[in-house]
Amino acid sequence: LELRTAAQPRLRALCYSNFGAQGFSAGSRTTLDAILRAAGLDNVVAQAGLTGHVNATFEQLLAFDPDLIIVSQPLNAPAGIAGDRGGASEQVLLTEPSLAGLRAVRERRIVRLPAGLYATASHGLVAAAERLFDEVESLRRRLADGPR
Repeated sequence: LELRTAAQPRLRALCYSNFGAQGFSAGSRTTLDAILRAAGLDNVVAQAGLTGHVNATFEQLLAFDPDLIIVSQPLNAPAGIAGDRGGASEQVLLTEPSLAGLRAVRERRIVRLPAGLYATASHGLVAAAERLFDEVESLRRRLADGPR
């Protein structure tokens, strides 16, 4: 993975979760930061000096203006399971008028990571980073091909 990421320019990214009331992201010293870094991405939240899981207001998202945003794919699980069961985080990004100016939103640079990998730890971090790298490579190809 390290060899694969070394050949690519680093993109500025952030993870985002919002289930309707408030947005969250992950700074340094989190598993999501480790996944981003292993996938060859720069975590803009960590670069801003934020540590741990932090609130992420719309104003902060606009200030960060990342190249891409990583969200969790919706869970296919019973209602009693905590997490994003309906793609709420991505929907907030795509439907909130004040976020329309974000480059990642405007250019649909939103990468969905399976929920089990988005919230993984231990050896799952490598699998998550590999999957994220593959998703980002797919996005790079799509953007290089241009609109169809």
